[in-house]
Amino acid sequence: MKKIIFLCLLFMSTTLLAQFGNRQNQRQRQYPRAQESRKPKFDAKKYLGFIHYDIEKAAKKTGVKTSSEVGKKFVKILKEYNKTTNQIQRINSFTLKSMKELVESTQKKVMDGGDPSTMQNVQKTVQESFKPIASTLKEERKKLNKTLEALLSKNQFKKWEKFDHKVRR
Repeated sequence: MKKIIFLCLLFMSTTLLAQFGNRQNQRQRQYPRAQESRKPKFDAKKYLGFIHYDIEKAAKKTGVKTSSEVGKKFVKILKEYNKTTNQIQRINSFTLKSMKELVESTQKKVMDGGDPSTMQNVQKTVQESFKPIASTLKEERKKLNKTLEALLSKNQFKKWEKFDHKVRR
């Protein structure tokens, strides 16, 4: 009986030591990471709202069966939208890259101790250069919603709007 109790205590103490010892090691590894400076990141596509819809997921969330006539039209419309947004992205790739480089370099300068007011000027420049791209994307989105509203039932369209809102967030 004494041996069983001794073995249970030994087993429990080793498991507790392993668990708490692991936590302390994790804490020690986290501190150097927190001290590293973050690299500036700017995702122009996300800033503008470029979205590539996963057609299968969209069909599932809206309750459209892809094998039906409505489903085939739904798939065709989303493929066309994805193709159009990819073309817009390709056409404006130079603007997207140049603005990304401008914003990241300015962020880096500000983080190194530069004047923060330069960031405001850069933001205005970015907004001005992205205005035409954003307006074209907005028009495409409106076209997509109009065609889907005509195609889908009210319930399916509500589900589409809910799905679209989640994806855009």
